[in-house]
Amino acid sequence: MGFLSKLKLGRKTPKPLEPEGMKCSIKNLYYVSHGPGHGYWADKMPKRIPEPTDTPENSQFALVVKQRPGHGGKKKFEIESIVIQSPLLKAVLNNVLKDFPGVTPGLSPLTFTPPFKPLFHRWDELVEAVREEKNPVTKTHLDLFFSIVEPELKDTIKVRDEFIAHGVVTFQHIWTIFQAGTMIFTTQDDQECAYKLINSMEVQTNCGKFYQLECENVDWDGEKFGKSLRNLMIPCFSGTHPISELNAFPLEYHPQQKEVKGRLLDRGRRFEQLRGQHYKMYKGIALGKPMWGRKTKYNINGRIIIDTHSFNRFNPDTLVSVQGFEGGATVTSTEVPDDSSHDSDTTVDDSDRENQKTPVAKLTEEQLLMTSTIVRGYALKDKKWASFYVDSISEIQFSETAFDSLVLPGARKELILAFAESQLKCKKTFDDVIQGKGRGIIMLLSGPPGVGKTLTAESGILPSNYCAFRVSIPLTLIDAVAETMRAPLYTMSAGDLGLVPEDIETKLSEILEMATRWKAVLLLDEADVFLEQRTTNDLERNKLVSIFLRILEYYEGILFLTTNRVQTFDSAFQSRIHITINYPDLTSSSRRLVWSTFLAASNAPQSLTDEEIDGLAELPMNGRQIKNVVKTALLLAARKNVPLDRGHIENVLTITQGIEA
Repeated sequence: MGFLSKLKLGRKTPKPLEPEGMKCSIKNLYYVSHGPGHGYWADKMPKRIPEPTDTPENSQFALVVKQRPGHGGKKKFEIESIVIQSPLLKAVLNNVLKDFPGVTPGLSPLTFTPPFKPLFHRWDELVEAVREEKNPVTKTHLDLFFSIVEPELKDTIKVRDEFIAHGVVTFQHIWTIFQAGTMIFTTQDDQECAYKLINSMEVQTNCGKFYQLECENVDWDGEKFGKSLRNLMIPCFSGTHPISELNAFPLEYHPQQKEVKGRLLDRGRRFEQLRGQHYKMYKGIALGKPMWGRKTKYNINGRIIIDTHSFNRFNPDTLVSVQGFEGGATVTSTEVPDDSSHDSDTTVDDSDRENQKTPVAKLTEEQLLMTSTIVRGYALKDKKWASFYVDSISEIQFSETAFDSLVLPGARKELILAFAESQLKCKKTFDDVIQGKGRGIIMLLSGPPGVGKTLTAESGILPSNYCAFRVSIPLTLIDAVAETMRAPLYTMSAGDLGLVPEDIETKLSEILEMATRWKAVLLLDEADVFLEQRTTNDLERNKLVSIFLRILEYYEGILFLTTNRVQTFDSAFQSRIHITINYPDLTSSSRRLVWSTFLAASNAPQSLTDEEIDGLAELPMNGRQIKNVVKTALLLAARKNVPLDRGHIENVLTITQGIEA
């Protein structure tokens, strides 16, 4: 047998391989390290392997201290971690570190690493626990633990105390003044704010290094009070920095801590009272929807409706949500406002009364300190949903004389008032064949321009707990509505609804829903724009009228319509009008009252006699024309810095009306 033949006979034939993944066995691979970040995986276990440290022998020790070689410091070895294995120590630390974020003393093992923030911030509690411990065995374990921790923290504690004594801090040691549970003070948009600190840490962002404070405050989501989370950022700085000049700092370091705390508590009480629905006055900056990551600000000076529930309903993309309290809040029942109330707070509708009867958390003093600076609602004049600062909200000062300017016979007042009151008391006692249909009241006020149709609804001949929603009403009489009705006024023009029928349907539905929720009166001025007779050659107009007919059919409130073209109304809508009041042209006595009212309201010096006013009342003018003439004549008199007299009015009449007075 040749040499090659013998070589082939001595070679082992390789075993055939199993199909991929089909061999029912485990293949172990072992990592072989060749230095930090370098190594490979091998089939066989390396020969030189350190013995494991987690052995039964090591587990008997109360403490395990892991140390690494020092890096040119005072010590040859520096502590990398302290592992607590003693159950006696864990029991004590469970009380010392109670509610400290990120620490669960019951875990096994319990490990602390430099700079030992939990132990630093609870140092006084730890010292007290060591001093007060009575059990000799536990005392021994505590002394042992203290002998390890105290040398590690004494220098940091000394530095912290020196910084506080001088009212400064460095960014390196900024963590020493921020303990979890501390009340944090900051200002946002010139508003004083307080937050409760949950956790803090140093973070690196694209904009640089920051110290991040994870905080919470108290907010209202329309149904309950709860916690809202917020992050505050302190940018990195060099050297020392005054603590009270940081973006955010503990309230205890504020130079006027007592005064600030008093202001925060006062605002917190007002915030608590503003839950639910309220009709208030506002003057200041309000916050709108964020645009491109930035706050949208508006200058609001007018009346607002505070209603977080409706804010969430119509602004789902900026929903206000809160987390429930974990205790600490007492519970009290909420009183429902009385229907006969004449203050500026609107009452809730029947559907909300059940919600209002459920218990609502009464805020503690700590929670009052950290309430939100804003409440959500609607700015009536600006027609914007917004967030309003609590400090800029005030009560509405109502006048008692607004209704006196109404030129309308007493019988008509009584009739309209009777319909309004009956609708309030008996809204759900009468229904259509179809449930929920036909519960509303529709009243039409028709007549020539300027005879008082709008003023009838604006002058407040309605119960005080009704709101007045206005659609395309001149702003000159808006105060009369608010003063007499003590209710919100909503102004909307035909242009605000848009031209696309689908958009009109959505917007109209929202208005009617708000009107129903707020027990509102809806006033649609110049209604013929929307309810004109349908024709066969204008499909878009037909669609618009159909939308109004269908939606208004299910409206449960009071709807006022004003028009001077009632003959153009669609016949289907005419059948849905409960009462029509026709306004004739103003009589001379009515015109005299209008002249007197506008002249008296000007508060400007004038020299008109009663005889001159009687003469003006004989001129064939409507109320709107009289108002415009008086306004223009006042401007003319003011320009010459003389009292208003008949000559000024005659000049205006000649130029604008072509009338010789």
